[in-house]
Amino acid sequence: MPARKPADPAITIVPRRNIETWFAYLDGISVDETVDYSAYKSKDPRPFAEELYRMCHEAQKLRAPAPPSLDESCQEYRKLER
Repeated sequence: MPARKPADPAITIVPRRNIETWFAYLDGISVDETVDYSAYKSKDPRPFAEELYRMCHEAQKLRAPAPPSLDESCQEYRKLER
């Protein structure tokens, strides 16, 4: 398969270690992507999705310090808006 081109309508969204790292960050916890957050559990991931949409889409800014992989993913997301 050929490499993705900048104009292709596709993005890559990948947590560095596990998705729970992003959940913890979106829940207000300062995270380190080298730490395993897989034990971090939530009953309902919807509030995290809503917070991510608010930060990444509406405000176009993540709360500092943001996990680098999440910051990269938000930059990827913005490519869809072109």
